[in-house]
Amino acid sequence: MSLENLKLLENKLGEFVKLHQRLQQSCVDLQQANTEQEKQLAEAAGRLKQFEKERDEIRSRLDRVLKQLEGLNLK
Repeated sequence: MSLENLKLLENKLGEFVKLHQRLQQSCVDLQQANTEQEKQLAEAAGRLKQFEKERDEIRSRLDRVLKQLEGLNLK
């Protein structure tokens, strides 16, 4: 193997190592972003559950009020 070929191989290997390092960092960044998204999704799911609970309570109260009004025979 000539020195020129060795130098070319060395350059290619250097490029590969740099690309590999960038891809590893990208992977770490994406994992962190995914973790943050999962956290936000869990928080949103919790808020949704609370809203649904409040909605059900409002419906129940409205049903009771409407039944009381129906019992008055306001026609």
